[in-house]
Amino acid sequence: MSEKNPTLQDIWRLLGRLNRRVEVFDGRFDGLERQMVALEERIGTRISSLEVRVASQIGALKESIEARDFRLDEHGRRLSHLEDSLP
Repeated sequence: MSEKNPTLQDIWRLLGRLNRRVEVFDGRFDGLERQMVALEERIGTRISSLEVRVASQIGALKESIEARDFRLDEHGRRLSHLEDSLP
């Protein structure tokens, strides 16, 4: 539209071309949005899985530490008993 005095028909043509470009952009945007939602879901699933694994591993580590502490306490009691029984 390079005319100095565009007609109403020229303006409508220009608006039609702009509308087609917006529709193309909307289609691309919708595709990107679907990809982002799918990616967000995959990331959320992986994070949930990771949280479960970390929680179970921390639980196992805590149990191991508690068992070791119990054994150390038992060894300490035995040593104290041996020291007390020495003349």
